[in-house]
Amino acid sequence: MEHKLGIIVKNSTVKTIFERNAEQSWSKATGNDMATPMNKLTFSSNDTEPAIYIKFLGREGYLLALVFANSGATRSGSYFTVWVHVPAACNISNEETVEVIKQIKEVAKTGNFASSPIYDEIAGKTYPDKGVLLPAVSTICSDPNASKYGVRRLSNFTLKELFGNNIAQHEYAKYKGIFLLNKSVGFGNDFEELGAELKEVRTLQAPKTQEGFKPYIVVAREDMPFTKAVEFLDGADLCIKWKKEGYKSISKKAKVTDKEEDFQNSIKIDAKEDIYKEVHCDNIKVYGSDGNSIANFEVWLNRLPEDRKTFYVPTCGECQITIKADEYEDKDVTLKELTSDKGIKLEKKLHHYRFALEGSNVEFSITTQRRLTKSPIKGYSADGDISEHGINRLSYGGIWQKVKYFGIGLGTCLLAVGLYVGWNVFVMDREPKFVDKQEAGQTATQDEDDTLTDTQKALNYLQNNDTWHKDSLDRFDATHGLFDELNEFKIDKIKDKNDTLNNDKLAKIVEALEQIPADSRPGTHDGKYNAKDDKQININNYINSINNTATPQSQTTPSVPQQNDVPTQAPAPDPAPASPRSHSKGQTIRPASAQDKKPAKKNTKKATDKSGAGKNDGTDGKRGSIKK
Repeated sequence: MEHKLGIIVKNSTVKTIFERNAEQSWSKATGNDMATPMNKLTFSSNDTEPAIYIKFLGREGYLLALVFANSGATRSGSYFTVWVHVPAACNISNEETVEVIKQIKEVAKTGNFASSPIYDEIAGKTYPDKGVLLPAVSTICSDPNASKYGVRRLSNFTLKELFGNNIAQHEYAKYKGIFLLNKSVGFGNDFEELGAELKEVRTLQAPKTQEGFKPYIVVAREDMPFTKAVEFLDGADLCIKWKKEGYKSISKKAKVTDKEEDFQNSIKIDAKEDIYKEVHCDNIKVYGSDGNSIANFEVWLNRLPEDRKTFYVPTCGECQITIKADEYEDKDVTLKELTSDKGIKLEKKLHHYRFALEGSNVEFSITTQRRLTKSPIKGYSADGDISEHGINRLSYGGIWQKVKYFGIGLGTCLLAVGLYVGWNVFVMDREPKFVDKQEAGQTATQDEDDTLTDTQKALNYLQNNDTWHKDSLDRFDATHGLFDELNEFKIDKIKDKNDTLNNDKLAKIVEALEQIPADSRPGTHDGKYNAKDDKQININNYINSINNTATPQSQTTPSVPQQNDVPTQAPAPDPAPASPRSHSKGQTIRPASAQDKKPAKKNTKKATDKSGAGKNDGTDGKRGSIKK
């Protein structure tokens, strides 16, 4: 490809008076009135050379302007400007550029800027193409918004040194344009003199394709295919991108030096570190063991979720790829499997649960493919949410039945039924006497939930039993010692217990005890309610005994019936053998120790039943009068 120079001549009114090879892409940039900057320059009377002005157009190349004062003008500040356009890829040497400047000066000497055969000669000459992808001058564009013009002093450089490849100096891009002036020309604050250093332009060859990636060079934030050599100033910072379809772009930074080898080595691809496969979530196929597609799944890279629709996976480095989906087992896959058209198969997730039935420490396990939200055993409910962590306790939904053991696993099912514990009844002052389960050597039924507190368990025992056993009371911290306190009528300690328990039966006992003086408390066994070996107290009998002491009967002393006396009403037969406190034929039998200390006076002492009559013996709680 060959190139030609373009020419446009403007008068002082910025009117075009001549043009050759003019193109719209660059000719519009010649519309600036050069009188504005020229009037800010101070020329001496000896300055006969025109001012040389350069304006950079980026990919369009640059404009070289020679500004001449109009000697025939009636007012000062009138100029002729000859603009010469040099294409960016035009391979014009510095000598050839200087020759063009000389030819234009010859035209000026004639004073006829409107036409000249020299213009035709300049515009008619052809120049070869540089043969590079990116000429150095194409990367420079003058800034129309800059506040100053740059100035190069011709006393520091020759024209040859400033043109050719050296025309492309990156610092020129900071200014509105660049003036080349003799040392005698003065200027004000709108101008800035540049340094005396010029950087050399380097030609960099295009790198070859690597690992299937093609090189691109970034210019003005645009990626250009790096297919041919490029020109850059020495020391320039470059960015080379390697691109391959289906892979992440690889960026490499490089600095231009005088050694081509250094540049090529700095942009090489490291196959183990740099290459990442591009993966689109929409292209990943996941299905279950039943063959159905799974739409909602997650991809995790190195144990971190990847929530982007498009992500990248290293092809050579170690990267753990995991596919996750609800109700399916996690699966680690390779990059090849991840992007395969065959898809990824997930197995149903197995859920492992441990259970224990209420009142039992025996555990059983269940493994299932579905998540459990309720008890797996009919009739049972879970104490809280079912979890795969820890033991899930199951309670039976009935009131009177308690299922003890039930196990599921490996085809084994064990059902343990709770034992129904009976009790023995014996008579205490014609009262039924209940045998405590612990006294009978039986294992107490674990009715209380393991989650109940000691106090709650004690309250349940008091509330559910009318006969309280010493060993049963001592099982709980809240009622420990209560039996002895009841047996010895220690009202203060009983009240303390009830302050904690707030039980209605204890409250009745306290209320009954408060009705009689302490020295009148019932107690036929050395001041105690029970005999030494008697370890249980029927609460109804106990309260009735206290009430009978608090409310004395009729003052008429019943006579002791003689052998031939017949009572008006025979007492009901005892349901069981009588205790030491039981009475027969209207007489009160006291222990031998009591009789030794104070013999009873016949027919004068009031017969009083300590225990009274309870609801269990069918009596009304009072002694009957005996007729002689």
